[in-house]
Amino acid sequence: MRRKWDRQDHTYKSPSPVSTTGATSIDLLKIDIEGGEFMLLPSMRDYLALHKPTVYLPTHSPFVETGQRRENMQRIVEIMGIYDKCYNERMEPISIAELITEESLGQFKSYVFTD
Repeated sequence: MRRKWDRQDHTYKSPSPVSTTGATSIDLLKIDIEGGEFMLLPSMRDYLALHKPTVYLPTHSPFVETGQRRENMQRIVEIMGIYDKCYNERMEPISIAELITEESLGQFKSYVFTD
């Protein structure tokens, strides 16, 4: 399995999760990689848009420098905006805009995205 780190656009290039595992599809994707979600999700944009698996995503904004938190979370909002529904860690429906509130930017939070 060949992977490539592209320093210019700060994304991690990896084979499709399906081709890597041999699965025929992915229904639920858990991404809990301690701050790596900010690099991984941009490289998964096309896969997520095409296949729309339900995504469980803990976010780790406190691991990011304070001045870059909003920008990184805004990228997550743009990517995950393809989903119709967003839920917080209590499985309460929320607006995806809540990911970039001051409260969310300063805490470890988890979200579920689905259609």
